[in-house]
Amino acid sequence: EAQQGVIDAICSGGVAMPAAWAVLLLEACVGSENRIRLARRCFFRLFDDGRQGDLMAALTPAERDKAMGSMSPSAKFYNVANPTGHYALDLSYESDRQVALRLW
Repeated sequence: EAQQGVIDAICSGGVAMPAAWAVLLLEACVGSENRIRLARRCFFRLFDDGRQGDLMAALTPAERDKAMGSMSPSAKFYNVANPTGHYALDLSYESDRQVALRLW
């Protein structure tokens, strides 16, 4: 329960972070569901271009499948460092809502 509060605190707001920090957070995180939740939250806050793969590589294959399976296709290509482009967002996905908030 305390760990969920820490995850929420770290990932709330508009804080961007390097992938290396997100990986360190994942390594310290206990429990598969918490790790998946943290990875999904950090995915949209990485500012180093193209480093989302480093974050996903820190998960087990089962965790990675679950984390990526819950994201929409357009959200997987969002880049906080270069958000230009066109997005077809479906706000029924949490990942697309995160992208919309970042773009707004």
